[in-house]
Amino acid sequence: MPASPEVLQVATGQLKTHLALGAWGEALVAHRFAKLGFTILERNWRGGGGELDLVCSREELIVFVEVRTRSSRFLDSPTMTVNGQKQLKVSKAASAWLMAHETDYDSIRFDVVGVVADDEGAGIEHIENAFVPQWAY
Repeated sequence: MPASPEVLQVATGQLKTHLALGAWGEALVAHRFAKLGFTILERNWRGGGGELDLVCSREELIVFVEVRTRSSRFLDSPTMTVNGQKQLKVSKAASAWLMAHETDYDSIRFDVVGVVADDEGAGIEHIENAFVPQWAY
């Protein structure tokens, strides 16, 4: 399990790179899912022409989580950046993950979580069932 947000305590000024900010946001979200009783199966899994930030499970549910982290609250929420093209990449990667792992889950969900870390602190917006991939129809 990743370090708790209290242990991370990374101020925006300390985040020197885009990658560090993204990794911090993903760790924060992974910690949140773990506190909600999920098992983190994968982090940054690559396949199917895309990447899955987090793959989590709880009972018979599997959740593919796209995490978007920003250092500013300027304009829209980070979740708004997950457009149709990004949804397609995530859904293709999820399909590849499911095929590679031969899993038998009753339910599959795609969540988008936006994290903003700025001078006001860290804010999280979690959208459950943010989208449904075309192959699910």
